[in-house]
Amino acid sequence: MSNSGMTEEACDSALKASLAGVSGATLSWMESNGVRTPFVILDSWDDLSKVQDNLNRHLPDGLCELEAVSRWGLSDEYATCDRCMRMVRTSPDSWSWQPDWAYIDDDRLCSACLRAEPEAYLAVYRNSQNLLNDSIIKPDDYGYARVGVRFERGLHQGQAADPIRIGRILSEADIDFLFTGVPGQFDVQFWVWVPSADLLRATSLLEEGDTNLDYDPGTEMAKALRGEATPYYKVQTRTISAEEFISGRWKSD
Repeated sequence: MSNSGMTEEACDSALKASLAGVSGATLSWMESNGVRTPFVILDSWDDLSKVQDNLNRHLPDGLCELEAVSRWGLSDEYATCDRCMRMVRTSPDSWSWQPDWAYIDDDRLCSACLRAEPEAYLAVYRNSQNLLNDSIIKPDDYGYARVGVRFERGLHQGQAADPIRIGRILSEADIDFLFTGVPGQFDVQFWVWVPSADLLRATSLLEEGDTNLDYDPGTEMAKALRGEATPYYKVQTRTISAEEFISGRWKSD
């Protein structure tokens, strides 16, 4: 990025100088359309003010917003890859969000670094109920095959698949497994992957086994919303004033 005709080198130099001495600021980077650009991660809004003040002192053209030389975000939403310092998002920004990073031996690694260690990434999610992000690596590239059943868990009627029971069925048969899926606002659609050699056996076990919860979440939630008794959900309601709604204070209650 540039500001008022400044070279990229001058902008980078000014940005690094503006971060010096600000303990709550970390210089990271991101890639967009194949172009690597800086990304600053800040611990607080006070740190943003400090960086902004420093930047204005180091730019020869006077006042300039930080966005003109670097994208930025707060540390409760962003972090860095422990290996390459690439920015990773740690806070969801949509219903379908999935982390494009993972911890490997206590190091947070971005998607690019995980692709360099696919077996380590697979090991994190193997035999776990957590969803592997198949935009990072494709399980079928590493000897896995997908069971031909789409499972659903959520608050619509019939979405009662239980990944714990599914995992137990496969584990008792000594079959390794992975889950991939698509999170939604009220549900998750997910698939089961097993080693290709175990596909037929796993498919048979899951078709014949009890892979659902003992109750239907959608049916039980509907009961709770109607005020009917259910041991699975509890609905609490209260009336808020117009002032509370406008101020947003009700969100913290």
